[in-house]
Amino acid sequence: MGSDGAARSMRSGGALVSSQTPMTNKLKPLTSMTTSNAVVKVEHGPDAMTLNDDKAFIVAPGGWKADIKRRGYSAGYLKMNEGPLLQPLGTREPISKTVLSQARQKTAPLSVVERFDAAFQEATGQTGTLTERYRREGYKTDAGGWEGFCERWSIMALDPDVGHKLNDARIYKGAYFSIADQRGLATFMGDQRVTYQDLFVGSPNVLDLHRGVISFIRPDGPGFIADRFNNEANRLANLQKTGVNAAWANQVWNQPFYAVEQSVADVDTKGLAEALTKLGKDELEPGYRVYRVKTKLTYGSEAHPDDNAPGGTPEMDHYEGPGQERYLNLDYFVLTNAAGEVLEGQLANGSDPLPDSFWVPNPTEGWKTPGGAFFRDLVEKGVEVTKVHHFEELVARLKAVGTPVTAEHKAMLKKEFAGVSAAYAKGELDSALAPLGLTARDFD
Repeated sequence: MGSDGAARSMRSGGALVSSQTPMTNKLKPLTSMTTSNAVVKVEHGPDAMTLNDDKAFIVAPGGWKADIKRRGYSAGYLKMNEGPLLQPLGTREPISKTVLSQARQKTAPLSVVERFDAAFQEATGQTGTLTERYRREGYKTDAGGWEGFCERWSIMALDPDVGHKLNDARIYKGAYFSIADQRGLATFMGDQRVTYQDLFVGSPNVLDLHRGVISFIRPDGPGFIADRFNNEANRLANLQKTGVNAAWANQVWNQPFYAVEQSVADVDTKGLAEALTKLGKDELEPGYRVYRVKTKLTYGSEAHPDDNAPGGTPEMDHYEGPGQERYLNLDYFVLTNAAGEVLEGQLANGSDPLPDSFWVPNPTEGWKTPGGAFFRDLVEKGVEVTKVHHFEELVARLKAVGTPVTAEHKAMLKKEFAGVSAAYAKGELDSALAPLGLTARDFD
């Protein structure tokens, strides 16, 4: 779900966006190569920004499966009419008597974006602007309930540098960030990681999706993002059920796709009759064949109101559990020529509808803004909350003894708590450690 996706579909006009600029980042499909297995293959043309010059083939009947070997996070899609980042999210940190950080106590009641800006200013000396930006872009009381940032969430869920890392609460530069805080920040900052000069297929047909699945869902491949909500299929279903041509059946639900199981089989007599009808043909030309292809696609899902949340509340933006996934089950016929090349395809009766669009993000090599780079640092350098609490409890016990630590004990502490200084604001750790003969630098 998300307004970002709606803007993308309108901007792209439901057409294939093509560019001669090759994609070179490790996430993107390679050019001038073949992606294949014992059942199917795709011969890629020279332009990596389109599928139009790619050829798909059926090698032999059989089954295959593939997985990009990454799983992202599930979270809410930051409903714009609620503005969830303007409050704390998820599990809050219990502030104990042993806490060494006044900055952390001061920032604890702040909203997600306010805490981010406070930590950003502490780290850089510059005024953070995320709160202002989020109020401007992310909070609109008149937005529809489905509008949010599913596109940006999908980008981050597939990002190998972010998606799988958001499963621990962290403390960074004097501010605590719960799992839900970090997931919400990641989702809103998804636009920091793409150029939007990407392979985009609007209104895909069976052949488009068949080629895309083989090309992009592979070990260490990019996966792809698809608009799971087929407007026309939902409109027709509602019309048949209620007799009403629903205005609501025009939404965008972007989801990250990352695994496939596919079977390819010769059709029996009954299947051939259905296939020929679907393909608009009376009979097959010499050497031509029809195959039935059943494709189970696994995609990541946002957290939903019925998923687990702190205190049993149904608020999906507070969700901190494991990544959720769902399935798209496609059943279709493909027509091949004598060389096995897939010429066209049509959905079989009972298949799930095709996505309204699908696309492969073209990631930037880094982050577009200082705020984006700081979020990267938060994820990579932020200290897990359990490590910080253990450190503070140990410091309290050592200070109770009232004497500096020995050189041997200091070496052990430095090894066990390396990097913990990143959790604190400037100066506050030095003053807390001085009675022990230690400094913040000992824990860089």
